Amino acid sequence: MKTYWGFLVFAVLLSQNSWAYDPCDVKFAFNSLAESQCYRIPQKNKNEEFIISAVKLTKELSKVEEKDNVILIPGGPGTDAQAIGLSLNKKGIMDAMWAHMDMNVVLFDPRGTGKSLLKQSAEFYTPADFSTDLQVDDLKKVVDAVSPKKPVYLLAHSAGGDLAAKYAALFPDRVKGLVLYSASIDTREIGESNLRLFAKDFSYWDEYLKTCPAPIAKNLKDQQAGIEFFLRNVLKLQRIKNIRPPRLQSRFYLKDFRVDMIMAIENDPGCSSRVVEVLDLWQKRITDLPVDVKEQVDQMTAIKFDPNNYSIPTLTRGTWIKTAVICSEGITHDEMNQELWLEGVNFSQDTCFGVKAFFDVPPSREWLGKIKGPTLLIGGKEDPFQVPSAVLRNSRSIPNSQVILIEGGGHESHQNHPLEFYKIMEKFLKSQ
Repeated sequence: MKTYWGFLVFAVLLSQNSWAYDPCDVKFAFNSLAESQCYRIPQKNKNEEFIISAVKLTKELSKVEEKDNVILIPGGPGTDAQAIGLSLNKKGIMDAMWAHMDMNVVLFDPRGTGKSLLKQSAEFYTPADFSTDLQVDDLKKVVDAVSPKKPVYLLAHSAGGDLAAKYAALFPDRVKGLVLYSASIDTREIGESNLRLFAKDFSYWDEYLKTCPAPIAKNLKDQQAGIEFFLRNVLKLQRIKNIRPPRLQSRFYLKDFRVDMIMAIENDPGCSSRVVEVLDLWQKRITDLPVDVKEQVDQMTAIKFDPNNYSIPTLTRGTWIKTAVICSEGITHDEMNQELWLEGVNFSQDTCFGVKAFFDVPPSREWLGKIKGPTLLIGGKEDPFQVPSAVLRNSRSIPNSQVILIEGGGHESHQNHPLEFYKIMEKFLKSQ
């Protein structure tokens, strides 16, 4: 059947300030041509009442009750519906879902975001006020409001998978199909991603080296350690001296190196090609720096970063929600004390901004076996956050699931592979 890609051409909208954004204004909020039905869903946070704002997009409101509903769950945590709506509709995908697939598309603002605001700004609340359990209950209210009689499809991206997977396990009869798109299945997976990216102890790399022949592993380890030592000095040069030479401003952060290494590890099980190429490339970038720049960086070896002068920044709204959820549920007590790239600075001080962990050990994932409906896990082979190995692991724990890894796809594969992504979605949603 012919698709609608020809006429679904849309301009890119810049992100709107929360005061100007309303999901019910679909043309403005999502650049959509759909007819719409707006929902204001009452909910409570402790003794405080607030409203969850949601909207249903459809081809014809007169036939809205006849169609299946697919609920889009944004990532973050702490991201509103506009983020996923605009991102998908930048390539016309969201409008194609209601126009071509003839489904109802539902978007909602999670608590504390968009038009689902609490009485005070998010940073005045505790991490417990944004817990996964409470947000799953919010999702239940949304499902019950937009589709009281029929089961729904859930399409979750990134951290939105935490809510979708848990809801599908708790209420299997209310889920017709589950799509986890570059999505974590619990907050712990986001914590694991942060540990890979920011902990000084790169244990993910050490585990990989165990699969390599001993002489090769030692050479690779020494090269990686030397590069990270240099990049930590680059960070000290910026943090202590407030100096960032122009040659060090474009992808010369330690996080950039970790991202490249993670993608290489995921795609080079033989310790033979891509990991070596990444290490050689970064070594060459350092070698090719001007002598004066390298001298500036090398001088930082003798200077120690004083963690007593490190102040915890103040976070606001969405950034606070993201930090509160990930650090309280995704990082353990012991991991909070893990050192980051700067001497004496740990997760609690920097990445987690003083948020306290809820757990001594990561919670079990046995509950994944309670997800009964058809489940599709879509990943990108070049996704450094929800890595392919995690997507495959999750699929083994979820009954009736299938996995598709998009070649060359990253964390938002629909941006660079829109037609492939759309066809995958269409086949799954129309086959149930």
